[in-house]
Amino acid sequence: MSDLAAQVIAAMKQQEELGLKVVGVLTHDGLAEIPASVAGVPVMGKAAEIGEVLKKSPTIQQVLIALPGEQQAGLKELMAELALHTVDVK
Repeated sequence: MSDLAAQVIAAMKQQEELGLKVVGVLTHDGLAEIPASVAGVPVMGKAAEIGEVLKKSPTIQQVLIALPGEQQAGLKELMAELALHTVDVK
């Protein structure tokens, strides 16, 4: 997993006044090995599994997408899946 997730988590933790809490991260599908956590936040699965993750975690209200440039190709499919759920997407 890239350092991007850890950077985003660190930035969000520094902005606690926003009232946002990172409850999990998803990996991109190309990883051979999925880590258990990133910067102390549990990895909940792969990006392609976002629909299942949201069904299992109905308290998730917002999804923040932070993809490195090489992963942008899957954004359209990810957004199509998110459109099926009642979450805010940033």
